[in-house]
Order: sequence, then structure tokens, then C-alpha cells
Amino acid sequence: GDLYDGTNDVTTMGNEDAFDFGTGDLTVSFWAQIAKSSPADREWTIVSKAQNGGATGWELEVSTMLGDRTVQGYLISSDWSPAWEDALNSGTVASNEWCHIAWTRSGPDIAMYVNGALAASAGNDRYAADFQNSYPLKIAAPIFDTAAFGGGLDELELAAASRSADWIWASYMNQASNAAFTATGGVKGVPSLWNNIPTGVTDSVAWLNGT
Repeated sequence: GDLYDGTNDVTTMGNEDAFDFGTGDLTVSFWAQIAKSSPADREWTIVSKAQNGGATGWELEVSTMLGDRTVQGYLISSDWSPAWEDALNSGTVASNEWCHIAWTRSGPDIAMYVNGALAASAGNDRYAADFQNSYPLKIAAPIFDTAAFGGGLDELELAAASRSADWIWASYMNQASNAAFTATGGVKGVPSLWNNIPTGVTDSVAWLNGT
């Protein structure tokens, strides 16, 4: 994982084909420890493939625009007339505690998961638009009027598939409570061994007559 200072720590990943999902399905997931979430009415970019100026792309950010600390997933399109951006809100998330975030798109449907549970979902035909662009994937880099993310990030994954609710739950529980995948029980029986008197003993061979 990485720790970002909320001032000038930025990771730039380049513009790889694997980062562009175009019209295809997508899942962005990561663990976050949100250290910087004040003052009110501010936004801090966590990860984005977008650019200043309202160009087509996507972004996940921490926001206090609605009062409480939330994670928002944005789809942004300048290819429609008029241009638009829509956000899906996670609901309140804790400060300085690790949480698992997953954001998915499946055709015209988007969803946000927090700690393995569905937090919000929405559907709109325009969400199925082509969001491919030539901008680099950036972590903790401010775009638009946001500030830089401050806190910890771990296990960031971009998948060209809309992960199922069960998949996301399992990804969360695998780290949060691995015991959910293990079960043990008592011994059902003990094998027995009887050895009889050996016969046919020579320098190199013996029958032990055991079962």
C-alpha cells in the first residue's frame, strides 16, 4: 500500500489500454484509510482517469459536499450535448479507519459498495456511453476543483468486468475476517493399527502380519 500526504504525493500510471474500459463493464476497488476530510464542502480525488475542463472520464473521490464524509464515484461526459457528470454516493465512511470501496459499471447501471455491502446504485442509458480517453490514470492527483487525497491506499484494482455482489463481499471478507472462509470440526474417528507376531523373518525380509 501507499500513504499520501494530502499535499503533493501523486502517482501517475500512464495511459495504458488496460485502463480504458470504453463502453465495457468496469470495477474499481481498493482499501482506503481516509486521513484528510476537512474542511466541509471540499472534495479530494482518490483515483481518476479524467482531466480538468470537464472532459469525458471517471473519478472516485472523498467528499464533504453533503456534510458527512463520503466516497463518490463520478462518470463525466463532454461528448453529450449538454455535457454532464453524475455522482454515486457511498454514504458516510469512517475517518482514519480502513474501509473497502468498490465501484462498478455494467452497461447502463452503476453501483457503489462499502465494506462488502451495496451502498448505492443507479441506472441511466447515458451511463453506457464510451468513456475512453487519452488521459493518464492518476492516484491522489487533484482534478477540476478537488484537492489531493490524504491517507492510505492499498490493493487498488481495475477490472474490465462488473464484479458481482458476492465477489465484492468475498474480496472484503478475505481481508476483514478470513475466518468466514474456514471451518473446522472434531475428529470423526481414529484409525487403529494392530501388529501381530512377525513371521518369516530372515536377514532381509519379515512379514509383520499387521492390519
